[in-house]
Amino acid sequence: MSFWRCASSEGGALNDVVLALATAGDRIDRMDIAFFDEGHVATAGVSIAPSPGETPVVSLRDRHVDVVKLDLTRLGQVAQMVATAVRGGGHLRLTKKRVTELVVNAVQEGRVDVGALKDSVRDEVTRLLG
Repeated sequence: MSFWRCASSEGGALNDVVLALATAGDRIDRMDIAFFDEGHVATAGVSIAPSPGETPVVSLRDRHVDVVKLDLTRLGQVAQMVATAVRGGGHLRLTKKRVTELVVNAVQEGRVDVGALKDSVRDEVTRLLG
């Protein structure tokens, strides 16, 4: 799992998280995102620490966090937070087509250098850009 800070659960902010993840992957695929308030993390006794995200979208790298000091109990807490978020509507499912659109748009806007993408992602984006 990868954890990213997000200003809100509104579409644009969540789309940035999807973009960060999709551009770091080996291929573009559909994506499911669960989101919850950072306050729930502290309440569950789980700690997070900022760490640079592995994404070609330079402007988003500082939004990544690691869940630290994980043991079986804390891992269970993380799983519970994700399950609660999904059951409570804190979930976003994106089709492969939508994820691809986000990546292509980001390349067109200059947010992502197509050369920084992994081969299969770069090939698909380049094909769609014509």
